[in-house]
Amino acid sequence: MMGISLWIVPNKEDSEHLKVLMSPMHPTDGLEPESYPRFEPHVTLVGVAEDRIDEAKAIISQTPAPHIHLDTIQVGDVYFRSVYLAVRLTDDLLALHKRLGGTLKN
Repeated sequence: MMGISLWIVPNKEDSEHLKVLMSPMHPTDGLEPESYPRFEPHVTLVGVAEDRIDEAKAIISQTPAPHIHLDTIQVGDVYFRSVYLAVRLTDDLLALHKRLGGTLKN
């Protein structure tokens, strides 16, 4: 069964600032900046099976959006997480993640 990832996305102004930081300004490893993938700035909250999407929407609609605190720049070995900003785990963010994860477990 296919699924989706639920994202928390920043407001438009913050998103535009983050997009500038996410864009390579010069060729890297022989690749032109245009060759890098483009995606919206986001925090991946949880993966959800397609048949549980309505439940996820209900939980999210009843929950105030958590404030996201960016922490440090991290380097990883996964393609889409090779360089990323870590998120400080606040109580409200952890509570939302647990609520979604606990309710949506298969």
